[in-house]
Amino acid sequence: MKIFLIFANAICAGWAGLVFLYFLKFDPTTWAVVNISSIIQLLVAFALILGKRILMNVLIPFLLFYGAGGFFVFHWSLKTVPAHISHSIMVLTALYIIYLMITRWDIVRLVVGIALGIILFVPFRAYETHYLKSHPEIKGYFKLFKGG
Repeated sequence: MKIFLIFANAICAGWAGLVFLYFLKFDPTTWAVVNISSIIQLLVAFALILGKRILMNVLIPFLLFYGAGGFFVFHWSLKTVPAHISHSIMVLTALYIIYLMITRWDIVRLVVGIALGIILFVPFRAYETHYLKSHPEIKGYFKLFKGG
């Protein structure tokens, strides 16, 4: 399962990076804010490869928010299937990490990591909201993923 999640997260992040950076011509900062899912997926792939449990646990709030939240942001259609696959993999990865920590009786590291993740998530989410409000032109790109 671990190998599958490493490759699946890396492939999804690579595909989204290609779409946003090459096809949609986003600058790296806008890409990082608008498509934070890709960066999270790259980080979690490296954390899984290197066995960095704290980093894995810190990423759980991000994986769950952007993974599960993505199901409600994007319309369900053929052109959004890659995004929904990516979001499903993010949720599956978060559940795998939680399962891994519980089965290893590493509950303290799990709780500390999730708490640190929430502490990092809140200011990032505030910055992301501010960035998107101050760049209204970005909203137009999301029309690509709306509607049937």
